[in-house]
Amino acid sequence: SLSGAELSPSVAELDHVVSVADGGGHSVDNLQVLHRVVNRMKGTMGNDEFIQWCRLVADPAEGK
Repeated sequence: SLSGAELSPSVAELDHVVSVADGGGHSVDNLQVLHRVVNRMKGTMGNDEFIQWCRLVADPAEGK
């Protein structure tokens, strides 16, 4: 899982690892289940980019 957020059917959403806008397809290997809040925050970013931004938010000194 991309986050430690607890998943249940009421909050789970399918997400594209590589967004369709960036050339990702709808194949099973490009899909992951995320908490809906995490999915909204991730938007169209790839996992690596999203994690980088989360690290910068958590520790702004990392970006210097």
